[in-house]
Amino acid sequence: MASAEDGGWTSGSCTDGSSPFLWAQSNGETDVALTFTYWYPGEPNTNTELCLGMYQQVNHAWVDISCSYALVPVCEIDIA
Repeated sequence: MASAEDGGWTSGSCTDGSSPFLWAQSNGETDVALTFTYWYPGEPNTNTELCLGMYQQVNHAWVDISCSYALVPVCEIDIA
């Protein structure tokens, strides 16, 4: 697996392998469905990798990955 410098965490996750991935909300509101996706071909591909990460090696495409990997967070800020 790539190093932390090569990839990052998004706020996307799913509660089990059969539910859809959702964006976590930092303001305490209900998590929301993905309205845009950029999955690497073949992803998500397991029922045990419940977090959404992205890696430089695959043009920052999304991959489902174990939540235990040490990656840097990718943050969203409201600039409005």
